[in-house]
Amino acid sequence: MIVERIIKKLIPVGILHKLLLAWLFIYRRERFAATGYIFRGDEVLLIKQTYGDDAWTFPGGFIKRGERPEEGMRREVVEEVGLELVSVVPLSTTRDARPGKNVTVHRFYARTKSKECIIDPVEVKEARWFKLSELTNARVSQDPIFNKAIEFHKAYERN
Repeated sequence: MIVERIIKKLIPVGILHKLLLAWLFIYRRERFAATGYIFRGDEVLLIKQTYGDDAWTFPGGFIKRGERPEEGMRREVVEEVGLELVSVVPLSTTRDARPGKNVTVHRFYARTKSKECIIDPVEVKEARWFKLSELTNARVSQDPIFNKAIEFHKAYERN
């Protein structure tokens, strides 16, 4: 009781409340994300984000509350690169529970008919279609789920 009074006098309640919410957001709240490996013919779409490192990655982002993972991935793809997807297949779900992370990521195989990307300059610096043969030495080719998506795509294209 005495400690509580001292803390309240030293730090205003509004600031304490905001600090508590920030702590809960960073360390406790589980977040969900979805990303898509998007193919068109013998090409796959990669983006460079405006934040983080300057590496090529796949479109995707956080899922909103009440949104299914596939819906979230489709929404993020439309927001980031303006593409509508014609088929989507779930590939994997992984969880990163390290302190400060606590994120479950859903990964999807997806196809689109359009090649025209309309990027959101707030989130995406660059979007580019890469031929699958160009990615053999790229960092992205080391992703085991991406390799699973490539195999799935090859089987899909054969049929």
